[in-house]
Amino acid sequence: MRTREEQIEELVSVMRNYRLLHTKEEGNEPYGYPLIDALTFDGGTVDIGEEECGELAAELYDYAIASFILEAERRAEQRVRAEIGRDSERLDWLDKTRFVTLEDAIIGWRISVIGNRLFSMKGTVRQAIDAARDVG
Repeated sequence: MRTREEQIEELVSVMRNYRLLHTKEEGNEPYGYPLIDALTFDGGTVDIGEEECGELAAELYDYAIASFILEAERRAEQRVRAEIGRDSERLDWLDKTRFVTLEDAIIGWRISVIGNRLFSMKGTVRQAIDAARDVG
């Protein structure tokens, strides 16, 4: 994962080339005014605008983007925990079910439960176990 500083550098790079969409001068057609120029005060150099871009990028990152990243990480962790829970249920079912045969067939996984005369062919081991659990 990229560091905070690397992510801010990426934001600055995007902002450096960004043009404001709804800017116009009186009597002229609307045109995209460069953000870096808008952030450079009158009489200042472009370096000041770039410094402002850096400050703005850091604030955007700290107050908005970082929270989005954390939220996405939490959702991903929840999905992983849910899948681990489903895998635990699958293993519990296999542990409690007698005479289960799980075979790696050429086109998928074959599972059979001899006592129930169940036979299923699925693409993944998880799918095969889930199909057997639904029927059994």
